[in-house]
Amino acid sequence: MVRKAGRIMGIEAVIDKDRVSSLLARNLNAELLLFSTAVDQVYWHYGRADQRPLDTLTREEAQRYLDEGEFPAGSMGPKIEAALEYLEAGGSRVVIASPRILKEALNGHAGTEIHAPPQSRVVAAPGGTKSAKGGEHVRTTSGGAD
Repeated sequence: MVRKAGRIMGIEAVIDKDRVSSLLARNLNAELLLFSTAVDQVYWHYGRADQRPLDTLTREEAQRYLDEGEFPAGSMGPKIEAALEYLEAGGSRVVIASPRILKEALNGHAGTEIHAPPQSRVVAAPGGTKSAKGGEHVRTTSGGAD
């Protein structure tokens, strides 16, 4: 909306759905921000021969990977940026998963979870771990890849 000649008029605009979702979750003090996307989870080296799924990330690890260019714009980048905004504002848990595995992802058994540092987060699932489902997984909670 713009004011032109004393009147309010509509204009064309693009709204980033990931940032808006993050903003809404922050304003609602939501305990969880969920991104439903086309892939089952976030990947390290996505689309390359050495691609590996990321089950969990801390806020700091997600920021480091983003800074290193691991999550480009037009791909997972906007979701990671929105997740970081939510977590930096006090949110505790972000889940990124495809629609077909949302139930498992919400229960901590699929998808990717990004969380705030342990001292400030609320753990929703007993044990706080995800099960590895086939293939090699990169676990980053210790700061490195397995």
